[in-house]
Amino acid sequence: MKKVLVCVFVALILVMSFGCSSEEITPPTSVTPDKSVSEQPTPAPEQPTEPAPVPAPEEETEAEKIAVTLEETEIYNANNIVVTATKIEEVWGDIEVAITVKNGSSQNILVTTEMLSVNGYMVESGMYCEVAAGKNAMDAISLYYSDLSEAGIETIADIEFYLSISDSDTYNDIDRTDLIKLSTSVAEGFIQPVDDSGEEIYNVSDVRVVCKGLKSDVIWDGAIVFFFENNTSKTVSVYAENVSVNDFMAEVSLWVDLRPGTKAVDGMYMYSLSDLGIDAVEDIEKVELAIRVINEATWEDIDTSDPIVLTFAEGQTFTENQTESDEPSTVVDPPVAEEPSVQESDETEPTISGVRPEFKEAMDSYEAFFDEYVEFMKTFSASDNPISMMTDYAKFMGQYVQTMADFEAVNEQEMSTEEALYYAEVSTRVSQKLLEIAQ
Repeated sequence: MKKVLVCVFVALILVMSFGCSSEEITPPTSVTPDKSVSEQPTPAPEQPTEPAPVPAPEEETEAEKIAVTLEETEIYNANNIVVTATKIEEVWGDIEVAITVKNGSSQNILVTTEMLSVNGYMVESGMYCEVAAGKNAMDAISLYYSDLSEAGIETIADIEFYLSISDSDTYNDIDRTDLIKLSTSVAEGFIQPVDDSGEEIYNVSDVRVVCKGLKSDVIWDGAIVFFFENNTSKTVSVYAENVSVNDFMAEVSLWVDLRPGTKAVDGMYMYSLSDLGIDAVEDIEKVELAIRVINEATWEDIDTSDPIVLTFAEGQTFTENQTESDEPSTVVDPPVAEEPSVQESDETEPTISGVRPEFKEAMDSYEAFFDEYVEFMKTFSASDNPISMMTDYAKFMGQYVQTMADFEAVNEQEMSTEEALYYAEVSTRVSQKLLEIAQ
């Protein structure tokens, strides 16, 4: 039954179309947490119109990227299997850590990363590598630009993760490493800036959640962006439940795993809002939710908050990666003009090898959705009680329908040659991953 479900889902997604949109973050104007009510902040005065900021010279940015290197490091050597990290490089604007796997065993194996963080921030990126018995493989740990950018990571100093090795035919575990740490050439003395600006909505037992704001999204109907921090000695999972939007119960996706001492910036993604009479993110006025925290290893409850109410007002925006000293500005979105302004022109101009930043971010978000789905299906396939996971499975199906509806609205002929190549590359990777779990 589980194999049939996987195959049916995979068959649905091997043909896809693509769409993208700009994003902006709107902070809540007030938050009612479980035990206190925050006062509505005084809106910042309107900022005078200024010329678009001049970006730093590309030469400096490229120099910084070239300066970050990684020494070849053997990260696993047991069970006749050797895994080595060989280098770090930029590929299509993302960052990849090149990996070689030598499988000297008699088993076909699957090597994946788990609980990966960059500079102390948990990210969705990772690696999924299958190697036949007696063979070698070259793969990479992919660190997506969209994940790094949302967390405010501009320079990669440390990458930490667990390595999981299993039999790719039976999915039986072979080994799981202790925490592995890769440090680049800039790691010594490096301090990652932390942006926890926003409204703190939860702070219990050394787990914090800060609401950074509401934004439109390239795939989903919208997202509420949160900052998470785990100062406990345990790995915890944080998720939202009993969520309503404008007093209507809503389908959302929010689940974050945090290793001890780590942080994350992630979104509570919303879909099917049109069923609630909500046509745009700007129409969202109130969101109510409860924050639930569990032990990731045992699934034991740690805490569940009372209902938390977030209210939003049209016009206020947060910029991504805003520092604590910055104040949210009051901005009214202008109507779309036939003649684009200088700033609009900058936003749409291809800046990375002919690929527009918003196009690339959309493709990365698309791939991240299917990475999450693949990880879920691996757990689903190996579960002794898959029936208990059918609700989550149904949610993924709903998310998929909305995702593909957004993709179908875009005309692929508008892509540049480089964008078409990147589209094909992402499509191929997604298809390969889906075919692997369908076998």
